[in-house]
Amino acid sequence: MAALPQYDVGGQIGRGGMGVVYAALHRPLGRPVAVKRLPGVLAEDARMSARFEHEARLLAHLDHPHIVPVYDYVQDRGEHLLVMEKLDGGTVWSKFTTEGVTPAQSCAFGLAMLAGLHAAHGAGVLHLDVKPKNLLFTAGGVLKVADFGISQVVSEGATLVTHGGQVLGTPAYLSPEQALGNPLTPAADVYGAGTVLYELLSGRLPFDTGGGALAMIQRRVHHEPRPLTEVPDPLAGVIMRSIERDPRSRYRNAETFAADLAQAAADLLGRDWLLRLTTPVHLTPHV
Repeated sequence: MAALPQYDVGGQIGRGGMGVVYAALHRPLGRPVAVKRLPGVLAEDARMSARFEHEARLLAHLDHPHIVPVYDYVQDRGEHLLVMEKLDGGTVWSKFTTEGVTPAQSCAFGLAMLAGLHAAHGAGVLHLDVKPKNLLFTAGGVLKVADFGISQVVSEGATLVTHGGQVLGTPAYLSPEQALGNPLTPAADVYGAGTVLYELLSGRLPFDTGGGALAMIQRRVHHEPRPLTEVPDPLAGVIMRSIERDPRSRYRNAETFAADLAQAAADLLGRDWLLRLTTPVHLTPHV
């Protein structure tokens, strides 16, 4: 890519709604990186271009052990490029669908995810597309939340319905208020995180997934989620509270959710459950 003269750009390693991701090497530092490229057809759209630049500026200010760091943003010669840390440990989704995850691992991943989300919320950033494929691992096993591609500033009273009426986000993990295009708060990410944990702990989602995206969205707006019967209380109760239809009935923030999750995991797995795992998790003092 001519816009990145200091980088050797390799093959494609990922693709999402907001861009294609390539492996690359920053030659002066010898540092492997990931380069996210806004597709050319979208780069010509002023609104999409502005969203991508907005994402870059937000991400550049997020500094947390459980958030993928951004090193550089380049807008040149019609290219919009985001240079990020390259993570080689796969995703929670790949781990879940191949070797599987234990309840203890699921809870540890949940605490790391919630720590990253809480830090982002503190900086005024909502993620709004929390799902197992957006939870990546370093080679050393540290979980990092990736792809704040549709994040918006909390204080803007963000909604997730675009000017074309499309709903952004992944339907299986979408909160009811997102689906309705209502103003969003950290409770929307609490819902997404709770849905991820529900799936990791049970092997299924809280709602049927048949009938396409619109049917999936309608179910979570109009129906109650299926009870989580695969794990005992209090853990099941914590997860079910996080996916309440009414955002006012959920945890008010990711940290409060994490505190109850940690307590429930300790009750179920023993006080030293996290120490017995090899999963590195950075917790806030409150948790």
